[in-house]
Amino acid sequence: MNGGATVNLTAPTTGTYQGVLIYQDRRATLSNQSNKVNGNSASKLQGAVYVASQEVEFTGTTGLNTNCFQLVARRITWSGNSAITNVCPAGSGAQSFTGTAVRLVG
Repeated sequence: MNGGATVNLTAPTTGTYQGVLIYQDRRATLSNQSNKVNGNSASKLQGAVYVASQEVEFTGTTGLNTNCFQLVARRITWSGNSAITNVCPAGSGAQSFTGTAVRLVG
């Protein structure tokens, strides 16, 4: 997502992937790829993003307004004026990834 992009995505509320917005198979061989949100992106993402072998970058004046955004990534980079407003209300699918802690793993 770049420049003036506005993307509104919501994870399914039922089924096998309930609460999962984006999923990358952990067996995928694209470990050096990067997912970027930068510029003046004003997007709404609701659900979990699982890209365990890839990097996610938030740069520039990135802004996300989310009802429930959860992120599992190999590396997360924040720079510039990046910001996320995030709340996970009951019934939002937050149970897709259990636990309520932020962990930095090296």
